[in-house]
Parts: sequence; C-alpha cells; structure tokens
Amino acid sequence: MPVSQGDNCMTTFRVDPEALRTFAKGLDTLAEASSRATSYAGHTDMTVSGSSASALVRLVQAAHGVAPTVEGVFRQLERLASASADEVVRAARYYEQTEAAAAAAYERTQLGIPAFSDRSLRGKPI
Repeated sequence: MPVSQGDNCMTTFRVDPEALRTFAKGLDTLAEASSRATSYAGHTDMTVSGSSASALVRLVQAAHGVAPTVEGVFRQLERLASASADEVVRAARYYEQTEAAAAAAYERTQLGIPAFSDRSLRGKPI
C-alpha cells in the first residue's frame, strides 16, 4: 500500500484487494484452528488415578480448573477471526467495485481528512 507524502499530507493511497483476500484466508485459518483447539480442550480426559498428593494429579486438577477459560478464549478468538475475515473480504470487494473518486472520498472520511469544497483550498497541504 504505497503512500506518498508531501508536506506530511497523504496524496496517494492504494489497496491491493488480493492482499486483503490473502489476509482474510489467514484469519479463516486462525478461526478454524481456534475451533479445533476448543473442541480438543472440551474432549480431553482430565482424570488421573493415584495418590492425591502426586504432582501429576495436582497438575491435572489445575489444568482442569482452567479448561473452561481456555475454551472460552478459543471460542472468542474463533468468532473474532471469522468476523474479521468476513469484513476484510468485504473491504476487498469494495475496493474492486468502487470508482477511484468514491474510494478516495471514503478514505478521506476514514482517515479524518476533510474534503474541501472551496476551490481555493484544493491542492494545499491540510
């Protein structure tokens, strides 16, 4: 995404929709891995036999105690990654389907750069 700056003012902004799609695929992979981790954590047998003073028993009990938190973290990560991937794909479609002028206007609003209607201000650093 090249950015040209003159007097600290952005003048050029480009988006590579294919790069956005590649990023979205990475987010989908993260969502799938999170789903598998949640499933694994939920189906792991946390029972052990032996002396209750055993270090292994204490370790397994401690792991069992945090399992719901770990599962919750992975479920949330799955939701966030999946939703993010969807939004990134929508952004790629937007940049492919939108005219350059409309994209520039949108980018100005997202970046907080005012669009001047006064012709005397156009072309001057903001």
